Amino acid sequence: MPTEHQRIHEVSGVGFHVTTRRPDAAGMPIAFLHGYMSNAAIWSRLAACLDVDAPMLFIDLPGSGRSPSLRRVSDLSATALAGRLCELLVRLDVDRCHLVGAQMGGSLAAYMLALDARRFDKP
Repeated sequence: MPTEHQRIHEVSGVGFHVTTRRPDAAGMPIAFLHGYMSNAAIWSRLAACLDVDAPMLFIDLPGSGRSPSLRRVSDLSATALAGRLCELLVRLDVDRCHLVGAQMGGSLAAYMLALDARRFDKP
């Protein structure tokens, strides 16, 4: 069974629950962003099928899954949330990664790419 770490990280007043599988793997990390009204658990079956030697970061977006409930935050726009996600990756010491997103998570991935393109691998 692969190693797994779980932790809540706060970025600019917003909490993100992150489950990291295979944290010591050698490959480029893969960050997974779920869609609206969902949580990071949607990626479990896909992750079990992936035969990659890479850390996998399953991020519960604010107010979803195991992330704390949203408190009063001045800006929850897609741009602001994408900026917080980029900052989360910095705090996790992720210099570059692949992004996988579904629905709203895919949109956030596009915003993240627009904010900090050098951080993300492109196919």
